[in-house]
Amino acid sequence: MMHFSALVLFGSLCVGNVFAEQVLGSNIYVEEDCNRIRRPLHELDTKDLMLYVDGLQAIRANGKYQEMVETHHLHTMIHRGSSFFFYHTFFVWEVETQIRALGGKFKCFSLPYYDWTIEADREQDPWILNSVFGGDGTGSDHHHCVQGDLWNIERWPLTNLCSFDENPDVGCCLKRNLGQDIHLSTAEHMGDLIAENEDFRSFEQQIAYEHQMVHWLFAKEDCIACAMATGYSPDDPIFMVLHSGVAYLRALWATCHGYQTVAASELDEHPECYVAACQPGLEDDECDVIQLDEPYEFDNMKTCDWTIASRMDVTPRMLWDFKDWGVKYSPGDLMKRSGLEASGACSNEKMFQNNPWFIPPESDDDDKKPAPPGPPGKAAVQADAQSIVQVEETMTSHAASHSNILYIAVPLLGMMFVVGFAFVYKAYQSKKDEKGAYALIDTEQNDYGTVIVA
Repeated sequence: MMHFSALVLFGSLCVGNVFAEQVLGSNIYVEEDCNRIRRPLHELDTKDLMLYVDGLQAIRANGKYQEMVETHHLHTMIHRGSSFFFYHTFFVWEVETQIRALGGKFKCFSLPYYDWTIEADREQDPWILNSVFGGDGTGSDHHHCVQGDLWNIERWPLTNLCSFDENPDVGCCLKRNLGQDIHLSTAEHMGDLIAENEDFRSFEQQIAYEHQMVHWLFAKEDCIACAMATGYSPDDPIFMVLHSGVAYLRALWATCHGYQTVAASELDEHPECYVAACQPGLEDDECDVIQLDEPYEFDNMKTCDWTIASRMDVTPRMLWDFKDWGVKYSPGDLMKRSGLEASGACSNEKMFQNNPWFIPPESDDDDKKPAPPGPPGKAAVQADAQSIVQVEETMTSHAASHSNILYIAVPLLGMMFVVGFAFVYKAYQSKKDEKGAYALIDTEQNDYGTVIVA
Protein backbone atom coordinates (compact mmCIF):
# COMPACT_ATOMS: atom_id res chain seq x y z
CA MET A 1 0.00 0.00 0.00
CA MET A 2 1.24 3.51 -0.75
CA HIS A 3 0.85 5.62 2.39
CA PHE A 4 -0.42 9.19 2.13
CA SER A 5 3.05 10.31 3.14
CA ALA A 6 4.80 8.71 0.17
CA LEU A 7 7.05 11.22 -1.54
CA VAL A 8 6.49 11.09 -5.26
CA LEU A 9 7.98 13.40 -7.88
CA PHE A 10 4.88 15.03 -9.23
CA GLY A 11 5.37 18.72 -9.80
CA SER A 12 6.29 21.47 -7.41
CA LEU A 13 4.91 22.07 -3.93
CA CYS A 14 2.67 24.86 -5.13
CA VAL A 15 0.93 22.95 -7.93
CA GLY A 16 -2.42 21.50 -6.95
CA ASN A 17 -6.08 22.21 -7.39
CA VAL A 18 -6.66 25.73 -8.53
CA PHE A 19 -8.93 27.27 -5.92
CA ALA A 20 -12.09 28.09 -7.81
CA GLU A 21 -13.77 31.47 -7.42
CA GLN A 22 -17.04 30.69 -5.73
CA VAL A 23 -19.80 32.16 -3.60
CA LEU A 24 -22.41 30.31 -1.51
CA GLY A 25 -25.04 31.79 0.76
CA SER A 26 -23.41 33.62 3.64
CA ASN A 27 -19.98 32.35 2.66
CA ILE A 28 -18.57 35.12 0.48
CA TYR A 29 -15.30 33.44 -0.46
CA VAL A 30 -16.10 29.88 -1.52
CA GLU A 31 -19.08 28.01 -2.88
CA GLU A 32 -19.68 24.72 -1.10
CA ASP A 33 -22.39 22.09 -0.90
CA CYS A 34 -22.23 21.78 2.88
CA ASN A 35 -21.54 24.08 5.83
CA ARG A 36 -18.43 23.99 7.96
CA ILE A 37 -19.71 22.97 11.38
CA ARG A 38 -16.87 22.56 13.83
CA ARG A 39 -17.49 20.27 16.79
CA PRO A 40 -15.46 19.46 19.93
CA LEU A 41 -12.96 16.65 19.52
CA HIS A 42 -14.05 14.79 22.61
CA GLU A 43 -17.61 14.46 21.29
CA LEU A 44 -16.51 12.75 18.04
CA ASP A 45 -16.15 9.02 17.47
CA THR A 46 -12.98 7.39 16.17
CA LYS A 47 -14.22 7.36 12.57
CA ASP A 48 -14.70 11.13 12.57
CA LEU A 49 -11.37 11.68 14.32
CA MET A 50 -9.66 9.57 11.67
CA LEU A 51 -11.11 11.81 8.97
CA TYR A 52 -8.91 14.58 10.35
CA VAL A 53 -5.89 12.25 10.60
CA ASP A 54 -6.24 10.98 7.02
CA GLY A 55 -7.00 14.41 5.61
CA LEU A 56 -4.08 16.15 7.30
CA GLN A 57 -1.68 13.42 6.21
CA ALA A 58 -2.99 13.66 2.64
CA ILE A 59 -2.33 17.40 2.36
CA ARG A 60 1.12 16.90 3.83
CA ALA A 61 1.77 14.28 1.13
CA ASN A 62 0.67 16.61 -1.69
CA GLY A 63 2.93 19.38 -0.38
CA LYS A 64 0.33 21.93 0.66
CA TYR A 65 0.68 21.52 4.41
CA GLN A 66 4.44 21.88 4.24
CA GLU A 67 4.00 25.30 2.64
CA MET A 68 1.74 26.37 5.51
CA VAL A 69 4.18 25.09 8.14
CA GLU A 70 7.06 27.01 6.55
CA THR A 71 5.00 30.21 6.34
CA HIS A 72 3.98 29.98 9.98
CA HIS A 73 7.63 29.53 10.99
CA LEU A 74 8.65 32.72 9.17
CA HIS A 75 6.18 34.89 11.08
CA THR A 76 6.63 34.05 14.75
CA MET A 77 6.42 37.77 15.66
CA ILE A 78 2.69 37.64 14.88
CA HIS A 79 2.23 36.04 18.31
CA ARG A 80 3.30 39.29 19.95
CA GLY A 81 0.43 41.34 18.55
CA SER A 82 -3.33 41.67 18.65
CA SER A 83 -4.01 39.94 15.32
CA PHE A 84 -2.82 36.62 16.75
CA PHE A 85 -6.43 35.35 16.74
CA PHE A 86 -7.14 36.16 13.11
CA TYR A 87 -3.84 34.98 11.64
CA HIS A 88 -4.38 31.48 13.00
CA THR A 89 -8.05 31.56 12.10
CA PHE A 90 -6.97 31.78 8.48
CA PHE A 91 -4.63 28.79 8.73
CA VAL A 92 -7.35 26.65 10.32
CA TRP A 93 -9.73 27.63 7.51
CA GLU A 94 -7.09 26.93 4.82
CA VAL A 95 -6.30 23.48 6.22
CA GLU A 96 -10.02 22.73 6.36
CA THR A 97 -10.39 23.95 2.76
CA GLN A 98 -7.52 21.88 1.39
CA ILE A 99 -8.78 18.73 3.11
CA ARG A 100 -12.20 19.36 1.55
CA ALA A 101 -10.50 19.75 -1.82
CA LEU A 102 -9.43 16.09 -1.60
CA GLY A 103 -13.05 15.22 -2.42
CA GLY A 104 -14.81 11.95 -1.66
CA LYS A 105 -15.22 11.35 2.06
CA PHE A 106 -13.52 14.69 2.75
CA LYS A 107 -15.95 16.83 0.73
CA CYS A 108 -17.87 18.08 3.78
CA PHE A 109 -15.01 17.91 6.28
CA SER A 110 -15.08 20.42 9.15
CA LEU A 111 -12.03 20.88 11.36
CA PRO A 112 -12.94 19.94 14.94
CA TYR A 113 -11.82 21.97 17.92
CA TYR A 114 -9.89 21.04 21.04
CA ASP A 115 -11.58 22.14 24.25
CA TRP A 116 -8.54 21.71 26.44
CA THR A 117 -10.44 22.35 29.67
CA ILE A 118 -11.27 18.63 29.64
CA GLU A 119 -7.58 18.04 30.48
CA ALA A 120 -7.62 20.07 33.71
CA ASP A 121 -6.33 17.90 36.59
CA ARG A 122 -5.31 15.12 34.19
CA GLU A 123 -2.41 16.84 32.45
CA GLN A 124 -0.10 13.86 32.94
CA ASP A 125 -2.48 11.56 31.08
CA PRO A 126 -4.40 13.86 28.73
CA TRP A 127 -7.39 12.59 26.79
CA ILE A 128 -5.99 13.76 23.47
CA LEU A 129 -2.85 11.60 23.79
CA ASN A 130 -5.07 8.58 24.41
CA SER A 131 -6.90 9.10 21.13
CA VAL A 132 -5.76 9.15 17.50
CA PHE A 133 -3.15 11.89 17.96
CA GLY A 134 -0.35 9.62 19.13
CA GLY A 135 1.08 9.58 22.63
CA ASP A 136 3.88 11.31 24.46
CA GLY A 137 7.43 11.12 23.14
CA THR A 138 9.76 8.32 24.14
CA GLY A 139 12.30 10.35 26.10
CA SER A 140 15.58 12.03 25.27
CA ASP A 141 17.34 8.71 24.62
CA HIS A 142 15.05 8.24 21.62
CA HIS A 143 14.78 11.92 20.58
CA HIS A 144 11.29 12.20 22.13
CA CYS A 145 9.81 10.51 19.05
CA VAL A 146 6.09 9.72 19.13
CA GLN A 147 5.56 5.99 18.65
CA GLY A 148 2.80 4.07 16.90
CA ASP A 149 1.59 3.52 13.35
CA LEU A 150 -0.58 6.62 12.88
CA TRP A 151 2.17 9.24 13.14
CA ASN A 152 5.32 7.36 12.14
CA ILE A 153 7.67 8.77 9.49
CA GLU A 154 5.95 6.78 6.75
CA ARG A 155 2.63 8.53 7.35
CA TRP A 156 3.97 11.82 8.75
CA PRO A 157 7.53 12.51 7.51
CA LEU A 158 8.84 15.80 8.91
CA THR A 159 11.68 17.78 7.39
CA ASN A 160 12.26 20.20 10.27
CA LEU A 161 13.63 19.79 13.80
CA CYS A 162 15.56 16.67 12.86
CA SER A 163 17.95 15.03 15.31
CA PHE A 164 21.58 14.48 14.34
CA ASP A 165 21.00 10.89 13.26
CA GLU A 166 17.75 11.51 11.37
CA ASN A 167 17.61 11.98 7.62
CA PRO A 168 15.18 14.69 6.41
CA ASP A 169 15.31 13.14 2.93
CA VAL A 170 13.55 10.12 4.42
CA GLY A 171 11.59 11.94 7.11
CA CYS A 172 12.11 12.86 10.74
CA CYS A 173 9.85 11.88 13.61
CA LEU A 174 7.17 13.91 15.37
CA LYS A 175 8.52 14.81 18.82
CA ARG A 176 6.73 15.52 22.11
CA ASN A 177 7.69 15.80 25.75
CA LEU A 178 4.88 16.14 28.27
CA GLY A 179 5.44 19.05 30.65
CA GLN A 180 5.56 18.10 34.31
CA ASP A 181 4.43 21.36 35.90
CA ILE A 182 1.79 22.57 33.46
CA HIS A 183 -1.70 23.19 34.80
CA LEU A 184 -4.52 23.89 32.35
CA SER A 185 -7.53 25.95 33.29
CA THR A 186 -10.78 24.35 34.36
CA ALA A 187 -14.02 24.93 32.48
CA GLU A 188 -15.21 27.15 35.35
CA HIS A 189 -12.14 29.38 35.09
CA MET A 190 -12.55 29.62 31.33
CA GLY A 191 -16.18 30.65 31.83
CA ASP A 192 -15.13 33.41 34.23
CA LEU A 193 -12.48 34.59 31.78
CA ILE A 194 -15.07 34.86 29.01
CA ALA A 195 -17.73 36.55 31.12
CA GLU A 196 -15.53 39.02 33.01
CA ASN A 197 -13.37 40.35 30.17
CA GLU A 198 -15.56 42.67 28.14
CA ASP A 199 -12.79 44.29 26.10
CA PHE A 200 -10.88 42.52 23.36
CA ARG A 201 -7.37 43.32 24.51
CA SER A 202 -7.64 41.82 27.97
CA PHE A 203 -9.47 38.77 26.63
CA GLU A 204 -6.98 38.20 23.80
CA GLN A 205 -3.95 38.43 26.09
CA GLN A 206 -5.38 35.94 28.56
CA ILE A 207 -6.43 33.46 25.86
CA ALA A 208 -2.97 33.77 24.29
CA TYR A 209 -1.51 32.73 27.64
CA GLU A 210 -4.04 29.93 28.14
CA HIS A 211 -3.28 28.47 24.72
CA GLN A 212 0.47 28.81 25.33
CA MET A 213 0.10 26.48 28.29
CA VAL A 214 -1.30 23.86 25.91
CA HIS A 215 1.72 24.26 23.64
CA TRP A 216 4.03 23.78 26.59
CA LEU A 217 2.11 20.78 27.88
CA PHE A 218 3.28 18.87 24.81
CA ALA A 219 6.73 20.43 24.40
CA LYS A 220 8.31 21.38 27.69
CA GLU A 221 11.33 20.35 29.73
CA ASP A 222 14.47 19.65 27.65
CA CYS A 223 12.88 19.07 24.25
CA ILE A 224 14.02 21.97 22.06
CA ALA A 225 13.10 19.94 18.96
CA CYS A 226 9.50 19.32 19.98
CA ALA A 227 7.39 21.07 17.37
CA MET A 228 4.90 22.68 19.75
CA ALA A 229 7.70 24.76 21.35
CA THR A 230 8.85 26.30 18.07
CA GLY A 231 7.69 28.15 14.98
CA TYR A 232 7.20 24.74 13.39
CA SER A 233 4.37 23.97 15.81
CA PRO A 234 1.92 23.12 12.97
CA ASP A 235 4.02 19.98 12.46
CA ASP A 236 2.20 18.58 15.50
CA PRO A 237 -1.34 17.53 14.48
CA ILE A 238 -2.62 18.94 17.77
CA PHE A 239 -1.82 22.46 16.57
CA MET A 240 -4.72 22.95 14.16
CA VAL A 241 -7.40 21.57 16.50
CA LEU A 242 -5.95 23.75 19.27
CA HIS A 243 -6.30 26.87 17.13
CA SER A 244 -9.75 25.83 16.00
CA GLY A 245 -10.47 25.83 19.75
CA VAL A 246 -8.96 29.29 20.18
CA ALA A 247 -11.23 30.56 17.39
CA TYR A 248 -14.20 28.90 19.11
CA LEU A 249 -13.40 30.78 22.33
CA ARG A 250 -13.29 34.08 20.43
CA ALA A 251 -16.68 33.31 18.87
CA LEU A 252 -18.09 32.39 22.30
CA TRP A 253 -16.66 35.52 23.98
CA ALA A 254 -17.98 37.84 21.26
CA THR A 255 -21.42 36.22 21.38
CA CYS A 256 -21.68 36.42 25.17
CA HIS A 257 -21.05 40.17 24.97
CA GLY A 258 -23.21 40.75 21.90
CA TYR A 259 -20.29 41.68 19.63
CA GLN A 260 -21.13 39.16 16.91
CA THR A 261 -23.61 41.72 15.55
CA VAL A 262 -20.81 44.22 14.88
CA ALA A 263 -20.01 44.33 11.17
CA ALA A 264 -16.37 43.99 10.14
CA SER A 265 -16.62 47.36 8.39
CA GLU A 266 -17.51 49.00 11.74
CA LEU A 267 -14.69 47.57 13.86
CA ASP A 268 -12.80 50.90 13.87
CA GLU A 269 -15.66 52.31 15.95
CA HIS A 270 -15.65 49.42 18.43
CA PRO A 271 -12.39 49.20 20.41
CA GLU A 272 -14.12 46.72 22.70
CA CYS A 273 -14.06 44.31 19.73
CA TYR A 274 -10.55 44.98 18.44
CA VAL A 275 -7.55 47.19 19.20
CA ALA A 276 -4.40 47.13 17.08
CA ALA A 277 -1.55 46.78 19.57
CA CYS A 278 1.65 44.92 20.36
CA GLN A 279 2.43 43.29 23.66
CA PRO A 280 3.50 45.83 26.32
CA GLY A 281 7.04 47.06 25.81
CA LEU A 282 7.18 46.31 22.08
CA GLU A 283 7.10 48.74 19.16
CA ASP A 284 4.57 48.37 16.34
CA ASP A 285 7.20 46.97 13.98
CA GLU A 286 8.05 44.17 16.43
CA CYS A 287 4.80 42.23 16.21
CA ASP A 288 4.14 41.85 12.49
CA VAL A 289 0.64 42.65 11.17
CA ILE A 290 -1.74 44.34 13.63
CA GLN A 291 -3.71 46.99 11.69
CA LEU A 292 -7.19 45.97 10.58
CA ASP A 293 -6.53 46.51 6.88
CA GLU A 294 -2.89 45.50 6.77
CA PRO A 295 -2.40 42.39 4.61
CA TYR A 296 -0.80 39.34 6.14
CA GLU A 297 2.39 38.16 4.48
CA PHE A 298 2.15 34.56 3.36
CA ASP A 299 5.49 34.45 1.53
CA ASN A 300 5.78 31.47 -0.81
CA MET A 301 2.15 30.50 -0.20
CA LYS A 302 1.17 33.50 -2.34
CA THR A 303 2.72 31.73 -5.35
CA CYS A 304 0.61 28.61 -4.77
CA ASP A 305 -2.50 28.59 -6.92
CA TRP A 306 -4.43 26.35 -4.50
CA THR A 307 -4.71 28.98 -1.77
CA ILE A 308 -7.04 31.96 -1.78
CA ALA A 309 -4.08 33.99 -0.45
CA SER A 310 -2.54 33.77 -3.94
CA ARG A 311 -5.44 35.74 -5.42
CA MET A 312 -6.28 38.35 -2.84
CA ASP A 313 -4.95 40.06 0.27
CA VAL A 314 -6.15 38.68 3.59
CA THR A 315 -6.42 41.13 6.50
CA PRO A 316 -7.44 40.95 10.18
CA ARG A 317 -10.69 42.80 9.39
CA MET A 318 -11.69 40.16 6.84
CA LEU A 319 -11.32 37.41 9.45
CA TRP A 320 -13.54 38.98 12.10
CA ASP A 321 -16.83 37.48 10.89
CA PHE A 322 -16.97 33.67 10.85
CA LYS A 323 -20.07 33.86 8.64
CA ASP A 324 -18.03 35.32 5.78
CA TRP A 325 -15.93 32.15 5.74
CA GLY A 326 -18.83 29.72 6.07
CA VAL A 327 -17.87 28.64 9.59
CA LYS A 328 -20.26 27.69 12.39
CA TYR A 329 -19.45 26.20 15.77
CA SER A 330 -21.30 23.62 17.82
CA PRO A 331 -21.26 24.99 21.39
CA GLY A 332 -20.35 21.60 22.86
CA ASP A 333 -20.60 20.97 26.58
CA LEU A 334 -18.31 23.82 27.70
CA MET A 335 -21.33 26.11 28.08
CA LYS A 336 -22.74 23.82 30.77
CA ARG A 337 -19.47 22.83 32.46
CA SER A 338 -18.24 26.43 32.63
CA GLY A 339 -21.39 27.75 34.25
CA LEU A 340 -21.97 30.23 31.42
CA GLU A 341 -25.31 28.63 30.60
CA ALA A 342 -26.63 28.63 34.17
CA SER A 343 -25.38 32.14 34.97
CA GLY A 344 -27.19 33.67 32.03
CA ALA A 345 -23.95 35.32 30.84
CA CYS A 346 -24.47 33.58 27.52
CA SER A 347 -28.21 33.16 27.20
CA ASN A 348 -29.78 30.94 24.56
CA GLU A 349 -31.18 34.08 22.95
CA LYS A 350 -27.67 35.46 22.44
CA MET A 351 -26.26 32.13 21.39
CA PHE A 352 -28.82 30.84 18.93
CA GLN A 353 -31.22 33.57 17.80
CA ASN A 354 -30.00 35.36 14.70
CA ASN A 355 -26.44 34.29 15.41
CA PRO A 356 -24.80 32.74 12.35
CA TRP A 357 -21.67 31.77 14.31
CA PHE A 358 -23.27 28.94 16.30
CA ILE A 359 -25.69 26.10 15.71
CA PRO A 360 -28.19 25.09 18.42
CA PRO A 361 -27.43 21.98 20.46
CA GLU A 362 -28.55 18.82 18.69
CA SER A 363 -30.42 17.71 21.82
CA ASP A 364 -31.58 19.43 24.98
CA ASP A 365 -31.67 16.12 26.82
CA ASP A 366 -28.59 16.51 29.02
CA ASP A 367 -29.03 13.00 30.42
CA LYS A 368 -28.14 11.60 27.00
CA LYS A 369 -25.01 13.69 26.61
CA PRO A 370 -21.72 12.02 27.52
CA ALA A 371 -19.90 13.25 30.58
CA PRO A 372 -16.62 15.08 30.01
CA PRO A 373 -14.26 12.26 29.13
CA GLY A 374 -11.52 10.74 31.14
CA PRO A 375 -8.71 8.97 29.31
CA PRO A 376 -10.70 6.48 27.20
CA GLY A 377 -8.18 3.70 27.15
CA LYS A 378 -5.41 4.14 24.64
CA ALA A 379 -5.49 0.53 23.50
CA ALA A 380 -9.21 0.65 22.64
CA VAL A 381 -9.09 3.94 20.72
CA GLN A 382 -5.89 3.10 18.87
CA ALA A 383 -7.30 -0.34 18.04
CA ASP A 384 -10.31 1.39 16.46
CA ALA A 385 -8.01 3.66 14.50
CA GLN A 386 -5.83 0.76 13.41
CA SER A 387 -8.86 -1.20 12.26
CA ILE A 388 -9.86 1.74 10.05
CA VAL A 389 -6.37 1.82 8.57
CA GLN A 390 -6.52 -1.95 7.96
CA VAL A 391 -9.88 -1.63 6.21
CA GLU A 392 -8.42 1.01 3.89
CA GLU A 393 -5.42 -1.22 3.18
CA THR A 394 -7.74 -4.16 2.43
CA MET A 395 -9.79 -2.04 0.04
CA THR A 396 -6.60 -0.92 -1.69
CA SER A 397 -5.46 -4.54 -1.95
CA HIS A 398 -8.79 -5.59 -3.46
CA ALA A 399 -8.61 -2.76 -5.95
CA ALA A 400 -5.14 -3.87 -6.96
CA SER A 401 -6.36 -7.45 -7.42
CA HIS A 402 -9.15 -6.30 -9.71
CA SER A 403 -6.65 -4.23 -11.68
CA ASN A 404 -4.49 -7.31 -12.18
CA ILE A 405 -7.47 -9.28 -13.53
CA LEU A 406 -8.26 -6.51 -15.98
CA TYR A 407 -4.65 -6.35 -17.02
CA ILE A 408 -4.69 -10.05 -17.91
CA ALA A 409 -7.99 -9.74 -19.74
CA VAL A 410 -7.03 -6.77 -21.88
CA PRO A 411 -5.11 -8.70 -24.59
CA LEU A 412 -8.12 -11.00 -25.03
CA LEU A 413 -10.58 -8.23 -25.68
CA GLY A 414 -8.89 -6.81 -28.77
CA MET A 415 -7.76 -3.45 -29.93
CA MET A 416 -11.03 -1.62 -29.23
CA PHE A 417 -10.92 -2.52 -25.58
CA VAL A 418 -7.24 -1.51 -25.38
CA VAL A 419 -8.04 1.89 -26.84
CA GLY A 420 -11.00 2.30 -24.48
CA PHE A 421 -8.98 1.24 -21.48
CA ALA A 422 -6.21 3.70 -22.38
CA PHE A 423 -8.74 6.50 -22.65
CA VAL A 424 -10.24 5.75 -19.22
CA TYR A 425 -6.82 5.43 -17.64
CA LYS A 426 -5.73 8.75 -19.10
CA ALA A 427 -8.88 10.43 -17.76
CA TYR A 428 -8.26 8.89 -14.33
CA GLN A 429 -4.70 10.20 -14.25
CA SER A 430 -5.89 13.65 -15.27
CA LYS A 431 -8.49 13.72 -12.52
CA LYS A 432 -5.93 12.51 -9.99
CA ASP A 433 -3.56 15.31 -11.00
CA GLU A 434 -6.35 17.89 -10.63
CA LYS A 435 -6.88 16.77 -7.05
CA GLY A 436 -3.23 17.31 -6.22
CA ALA A 437 -0.80 14.51 -6.94
CA TYR A 438 1.84 13.47 -4.44
CA ALA A 439 4.58 16.04 -4.55
CA LEU A 440 8.21 16.05 -3.47
CA ILE A 441 8.49 17.65 -0.08
CA ASP A 442 11.36 20.12 0.29
CA THR A 443 14.06 18.27 2.22
CA GLU A 444 16.33 21.15 3.10
CA GLN A 445 17.05 20.86 6.82
CA ASN A 446 16.19 23.88 8.91
CA ASP A 447 17.61 25.05 12.22
CA TYR A 448 15.55 24.70 15.36
CA GLY A 449 13.23 27.61 15.96
CA THR A 450 15.12 30.14 18.10
CA VAL A 451 12.04 31.85 19.49
CA ILE A 452 9.71 29.89 21.73
CA VAL A 453 6.37 30.78 20.24
CA ALA A 454 2.78 29.69 19.96
